[in-house]
Amino acid sequence: MESEQIRTWLELMRLPYEYDEETRTYVTTYDIEGRSVRVLISPNKPEWIKVRVRLGRIDKIPEENQLSVLREMLVQNFELDDVTFSMDDNGVLYSENDIPRSSNLENFHSEMTAVVLGSLTFVREIGPKYGLDEKDLFE
Repeated sequence: MESEQIRTWLELMRLPYEYDEETRTYVTTYDIEGRSVRVLISPNKPEWIKVRVRLGRIDKIPEENQLSVLREMLVQNFELDDVTFSMDDNGVLYSENDIPRSSNLENFHSEMTAVVLGSLTFVREIGPKYGLDEKDLFE
């Protein structure tokens, strides 16, 4: 049942997708600055769906810039509407949003757009400001 809701929304948005049954994750692709970027969509908890783009790893950022990049991500969380930057326990940076399962298609679309906007902001503003190597983005 949880997969059907996500599948239905993706089909209504006419987005091509793949589904990984093992991880229960849908993957759709957006073009961001000429690169194909994977947007991952998966049930997170019983009442939530997580939408995220993997931006890269903190250990790929020179140590002297890591704190500045994280600070910039927090500032952008505050400045940009509905954009959330985060990092997991393994040091992977994301643009992500959590969506209540009770959401509708309009909200799902808005949250997906915000994740892509966060990715664009990271590529256009944060990465270049701190000399991040493009080949390390979205890994």
